[in-house]
Amino acid sequence: MLRLCFPICTVMTGISTPQTALESVRKTFPALDNKFYFNYGGQGPLPQTALTAIQQSYQQVQELGPFSGKSNLWIVEETEQTRQTIATELKCPQKPLP
Repeated sequence: MLRLCFPICTVMTGISTPQTALESVRKTFPALDNKFYFNYGGQGPLPQTALTAIQQSYQQVQELGPFSGKSNLWIVEETEQTRQTIATELKCPQKPLP
């Protein structure tokens, strides 16, 4: 399964300057290197891990053959694994979709 993860931690960068979790996460967004971004969450820049996962999934579909049975099966499997991962993270029941 393609994973999207964020390094959420506090890192000491000096004697009295802790690097906050927000700063750690912010560094994973290439678009924010030299910008301030104010948005309400509807749409925005992606972290590098998400960009990489998207590129890898497009490559996988191309290798399996777009519109092929193998490609469709891979997408269904990835969707289910993603759904289960989210359910586990949110501590929700992992019921199959109807």
